[in-house]
Amino acid sequence: MIKTFTPNLFLLGFAALMFTSAPLNATAKYTLETLNAVLMVPDGETIHRQDVEAMLKTPQWQKLDPNWSQTSGEQISVFRFGATQVIRIIPHVQNRPVLGATRIITLRNGQVIRANAFHSLKVLGAFQVGDHEALLKAHNLNPKSLFVDPSVERIQGFTTHIWYAVPGGLQPVIKVRIPTLRLEDLHEYYINGQDGQLLRRQAVAVFFDGGPEEEIATTDAGGTDDSMGSTDAGTPTPSGSDEVQANVFVHAPHPDGVDADDLVNVSLSGLQNTTAGDYLQGWHFATRNCCKYYTCSSDLVEGQCPLEARRCTDDTESEDAILSELEIAIPTEDLPSAVATFFSGDTLYAKSVFCAELPRAQAQDDNGTLSFNYTPVDKTRGTSESDGLASEEDAFAEVQVYYASQQFFEHIRGVMEDPTFCLEALSMDCNEDGTPVLDDNGQPAWPFRISTNLLMPEFDLQALGAQLFAGLGQSAEEPVVINDYQRLGNAAFVPSMTGSPIEVPDGLDALTEFFNRPYDSNIYLQGVRDFSYDGDIVYHEFTHALVHTLAYGLGQGGYDKYGTHVEGGALNEGWADYFSASFTDDSATGEYGGRGITQGETGLRNADNDKKCPDDLIGEVHEDSTPFSGALWEIRAAVKADLGDEGVADLDQLILGTIAEAEMTETFSDHIAKILAAIPGTLGESWVETANTAFDRHSVNNCVRVYDLVAAEENGQASTNPKAMLMQPDPSSVGLDFAPSVMQFKVSVPANTDDITLIWSQAAGGGLFGGGDVTPLKVLVAETDAPIEWKYEGPNGRTPTPYFADGSTVPFDIQASELIASVGATDNNSGQAPVNYPFNNDSCDAKTYHVSLLSSEGSATLYNINATVSVDAKACGGGTEEELEGETEEEDDSDEDAVAPAAQGCGCNSSDNSQSKATLYFLFVLLLLGFFNRRGLKGRRTIP
Repeated sequence: MIKTFTPNLFLLGFAALMFTSAPLNATAKYTLETLNAVLMVPDGETIHRQDVEAMLKTPQWQKLDPNWSQTSGEQISVFRFGATQVIRIIPHVQNRPVLGATRIITLRNGQVIRANAFHSLKVLGAFQVGDHEALLKAHNLNPKSLFVDPSVERIQGFTTHIWYAVPGGLQPVIKVRIPTLRLEDLHEYYINGQDGQLLRRQAVAVFFDGGPEEEIATTDAGGTDDSMGSTDAGTPTPSGSDEVQANVFVHAPHPDGVDADDLVNVSLSGLQNTTAGDYLQGWHFATRNCCKYYTCSSDLVEGQCPLEARRCTDDTESEDAILSELEIAIPTEDLPSAVATFFSGDTLYAKSVFCAELPRAQAQDDNGTLSFNYTPVDKTRGTSESDGLASEEDAFAEVQVYYASQQFFEHIRGVMEDPTFCLEALSMDCNEDGTPVLDDNGQPAWPFRISTNLLMPEFDLQALGAQLFAGLGQSAEEPVVINDYQRLGNAAFVPSMTGSPIEVPDGLDALTEFFNRPYDSNIYLQGVRDFSYDGDIVYHEFTHALVHTLAYGLGQGGYDKYGTHVEGGALNEGWADYFSASFTDDSATGEYGGRGITQGETGLRNADNDKKCPDDLIGEVHEDSTPFSGALWEIRAAVKADLGDEGVADLDQLILGTIAEAEMTETFSDHIAKILAAIPGTLGESWVETANTAFDRHSVNNCVRVYDLVAAEENGQASTNPKAMLMQPDPSSVGLDFAPSVMQFKVSVPANTDDITLIWSQAAGGGLFGGGDVTPLKVLVAETDAPIEWKYEGPNGRTPTPYFADGSTVPFDIQASELIASVGATDNNSGQAPVNYPFNNDSCDAKTYHVSLLSSEGSATLYNINATVSVDAKACGGGTEEELEGETEEEDDSDEDAVAPAAQGCGCNSSDNSQSKATLYFLFVLLLLGFFNRRGLKGRRTIP
């Protein structure tokens, strides 16, 4: 059986509903001159937020942007990148934020140089669906929901009202987040506020490596690259006797493992005033650990300890020690089959341990010098039971991740040439001068939260089976008990849940604090290796938080004329890899953390690559990012060789500025156009050609997502070019009635072809989120030299419609039975399902077809997509010239009304009887439905 790794969660942001967005053009209501006149910024001066606030109140602005009269407020961000500033204005309508209609204005030396088109703010409908109805809808759509029955449970705070920009105006949407036991199952559901229908679902966490996976055994992974490049910005600052000290790794331990001799002594910057015994607490960052037991610093209230009063404890025998746990109810249908065999009820009741996120690292008085000197330990229980347990709650992880986060934060401020920069939204709360806003106790009101050593409850099937056999789990009073954790190697950026105060059923408080936290945060888990030890991963994850600030609302995926895509998420991943690599001056990402996953390979991804579109795209954000990050690294190498480190700093500043200009529906070509437009003012006009060459070499400037699967050879035979992997998205993840595949397959066959068979292996999950059952796919085949052109029609622009290049529609019906490539009838793990496609094969000419896979529900992961082509060499050359001419004339006489091959669509429920005469067939076979070992797919390494 083939095992599968299905990336369950991918990148940050909102998988945006499509809307028309364009740069400044003739349709805009303004010109650069009129915008400059309204802003009235003196040459070379810096614009401030209050300047923008004043501008929005002027009659001149109302004239330039007539839609602004619909607003009830706005959220203003002003970012500075040297001489460049980017203003982002998120409108609020009826006191609700609008996603997809942000006004973006770019200035250089105080003069407007770019601005986007202003989207309409016309309200297209009212909120007619109640929050409870939307919550119940989302609960029913998520089989992993920990709510039992939201119609009767005491629940609130899991919904948020927003407006979504769609063609022509704003659509009311209720965003719902449903708590789940596993982070990779955590989604937000976008419910139509008018009729309660699901518009799309969105992954919450942005994982470093695609999604958590089970711990794997530690092995001798062999040698690896010893290079640990660094820049001045990453070098530890000299220590001082009056400052708080710590022993840390500069970027990460050596890939071979932890060696205490590699630690360096540094002064921790950005800390609050610290005395012995104080927890590690910075002005901009707050760290947390995983605590299985805690004590309460205040009196219990109804048997519960408030979150703010909990203190981590290792004295588990104390009568004051409280086990961090939650009560959960799991529908039987969601249990693994091995567990369900022992259980006959409808719901399994369980009580499980769960990490309490609390600080553990405390300052120590080391002969009059304060320090956070802890010994690193990073081993699995399989290697050493005692060391494994110690590594799962070590305080060193907090110190290392704090140091790396603070260093990178200061580096970003330096690149931007803005020492006042802070993260925004619900990440940090800062004053205009960059200092933190303080609460009444003089503490940072909203530091950026970082949690380390997070573990998930372990589902030990043997232990659960014994409890089930004993009759436990049938009621909440006698639940099965899960009392241990499992390690999951990954890291993630988790955006906040912005709703009303959360109220949940009894026992779920720890879980809601974990998943429905009202703040943005980074979390670090550990598998074979602790991901918080690896600076590459920390810098990568902080870049996701940075993007969340600079380009709030950036989408993960969308669709265009080729089908669906994940370019927004891939950009996010490409930026995260690039800025991590640029900071360390090392193109490989995750050499330490990835060792336990990649088993000998260097890092999880490498920006110094030859990846290109479409060959190296698979429809997964981390993998699809590599051609883009490869192009950026190629440009950086040229800049460094010619302009040195100062040139690299200019390039990094330029890229950060263009991120701040990103639209919600940003694509490769959109972003590259911004980079090329910004280069002359930063690096000089001559560098435009260098950048263009790099983008073209990786084929991301004009990414044609058509894969040459079969080619006709000069010898009359056909050659195939198998596609190793492809993620097929769920329609709800891109907001469509059904989802065309991320890329089309071009099939060019020689004359005399009898039949073609496309073959692939398929497993459940894929696209943006993965998971679920094996989904029968549908297939559209069109006989055409040019790709199928998808357009999106219907009342809400949600219905994909295929067209030929000449503008005529491809005969097509998504409900046609001929389209269905179904799985085996006995189960969802194996089976064959041939699907026949009639074609017009009335000549001996070579033919070209384009194929688009379709999912009408669910997602899928496809492997080893290939084709067999049967060529009959005698079919057109076996008779005399006169005989062949007679056959051709007879065919022409009998089929004179047939549609010409170049304009014929196939695989559809057509009423054209002429198509029934076709003799060329496509057979689509689904084989080996099951699981695929991700670690066996060399080169596919993912990080959120």
